[in-house]
Amino acid sequence: MVRGKSAILKRESSDIDPVLVRMLERRKHYVASEADVESGAASRMLEEQGVVLIPGFCDRNTCERLLLSISRLRETVPVKIAEPEHRSDVPLLYAGFAEQVFAQAVPLVGEILGDRLTDNPEVVEFSCMVSYPGAKRQPPHPDVRHTGDVAEMYSVFIPLRDQDLTMGPLLAWPQTHLEFPETIQISEAVPLHGECGSLVIMNSRLFHCGGQNASQVARPVFYFTLKGEGADPIGSTLSILPEFKGMHLSDLFGLDAMGHTGSDS
Repeated sequence: MVRGKSAILKRESSDIDPVLVRMLERRKHYVASEADVESGAASRMLEEQGVVLIPGFCDRNTCERLLLSISRLRETVPVKIAEPEHRSDVPLLYAGFAEQVFAQAVPLVGEILGDRLTDNPEVVEFSCMVSYPGAKRQPPHPDVRHTGDVAEMYSVFIPLRDQDLTMGPLLAWPQTHLEFPETIQISEAVPLHGECGSLVIMNSRLFHCGGQNASQVARPVFYFTLKGEGADPIGSTLSILPEFKGMHLSDLFGLDAMGHTGSDS
């Protein structure tokens, strides 16, 4: 059992709202194991569904230390987000614990993405999103518009604290990256909560939103977004510090391919 699970997840299924039961059942189909990554099943899931969750991949201790450093930044970093009294978006320096978590995540992300973004994608977001108690559910939305002839983008989300449904985790609508949906039903969402250090990879065209935080604790998530070659898609907030704009993986830590050193080229 993940630490910090709320009472709602400890009850028997018969005591939970039927809509939540169905949500939790759907979630199981988007969780990939290490074996799924190695076999290519996780990559196929991302291609077909637009999202995949890999539990507990990044080091918990490093994630918790990153959270402590971010907590000190909230009052000093300009807020660029709807409902700023209950949410904040904190662009981070590529240094310290943020750099360590990023370095742990990139090889796995590269294995799952394959050649979708070329060997050296641009890092267009490097930030932390925090949802505080009282935050309302966001409207479902994609981060970039469904248009052709533009670069592909994928976002990676890493919880910095164990999550449960009461904290309003990421909600996603699988396959909506393939075609703009006519309607979106909240009851059909897939909740992608995970323990600290889990990793969610999402196509930026996928419809998603942050849920309502009905808990008594904040829900902090470190995230970064990678962009392939081509014209910039329209719609992304591109949450990254100005000094890191335009940088690629090779600029940040000397990689010419995700997870491969320059000597391998």
